[in-house]
Amino acid sequence: DSPAFYVFLSVFLVFLWLSVPIVTTGLERWRFWATLQANDSLGPVQIDGDEATGRDDDELVEVPQVVLVASVEHIIFGHDGKPVAKVVAGGLGKVSGLLASIHPGDFISVHPAMYDKDYSFATEEPYKLSITADGTTYRCTVLKFECPPKPGSGDPHATYYIVDHAVLRDRQDGIYLSPQSRLKTLIFWSIWNQAVAQLIDRLEPDLYHCPDFHTAMAVMYLEVPIPTIGILHNAEYQGLIGQQLGTPELERLGKVFNLPASRISNEVCLDAQFNMLKPLVCYVLRYQQGKGIAAVSINYALEAFQKHAVLWPLPELRGIENAMIDSERGPLLKKILAEMEETGDKDFQSRKLEAKL
Repeated sequence: DSPAFYVFLSVFLVFLWLSVPIVTTGLERWRFWATLQANDSLGPVQIDGDEATGRDDDELVEVPQVVLVASVEHIIFGHDGKPVAKVVAGGLGKVSGLLASIHPGDFISVHPAMYDKDYSFATEEPYKLSITADGTTYRCTVLKFECPPKPGSGDPHATYYIVDHAVLRDRQDGIYLSPQSRLKTLIFWSIWNQAVAQLIDRLEPDLYHCPDFHTAMAVMYLEVPIPTIGILHNAEYQGLIGQQLGTPELERLGKVFNLPASRISNEVCLDAQFNMLKPLVCYVLRYQQGKGIAAVSINYALEAFQKHAVLWPLPELRGIENAMIDSERGPLLKKILAEMEETGDKDFQSRKLEAKL
């Protein structure tokens, strides 16, 4: 009953309270690695790169593979070369539009229908996608639009698929719903990612191209693994819910995404927080030896790899050439040269110029 005993007890309890986040983080990281090292029903932990693609890395590809890219933003060009649908918030939308002219091979482009957009140029497919989210079944219409290249143009053959449902169109306030923790937002992501997975299984492309976190959870629903790449345009956004999730929250999220709570915990949660980019990282680690994720420039790859814990398990994060429309290259060059002249910091600006051009 001495005062010293109560002081000691108080200090001990404070120490325990401060230790909880550290212990929780350690357990989450251990469980993350344990999940990646365990076998699952689909086969071995890793598939050799040559086995996944069916050819040696040095083998010349004479016939381009068919790539399926899925993005919320999109620019769809008609047969006359003019846009017939445009849903753009930033650089990702521009890239979506550029694929129609610079993609090295034929590609399939999948997008969710947007509020107040007319897709009457596309034709309805004879099937519907049956998707369960939060205990409700949604039947999504699939619209298809083919844009074959003009003879001798060298452009790819582009096939667009629009997934249409009232829930997907219900985005009057913007292309991306917010906040992330809102049920309406989560149901949108659930339907969208399941729809992408079903189309991948149905269309059987050679490669799945996943830009940012928006369709990263689609790999969790695939019936058969497929070679996959992820391109990070903005790794700051990872589909996060910034609160610690316990068993009730995991079970609730499992119901929303039509997945077992254990998979949400192991493959989507990082440091006990919901992270929609993590499933893509788990997927490439399990099936591709951690290869297949890149950022849109070398400098940004270095920055993102250092900054974002979700990427740390990867053996590397590559940077790819930051493609630019030729018509935009000249004005940007003039702007940077003017900055060099004004600031006198030619060394920094020259590095900036090299990184962009």
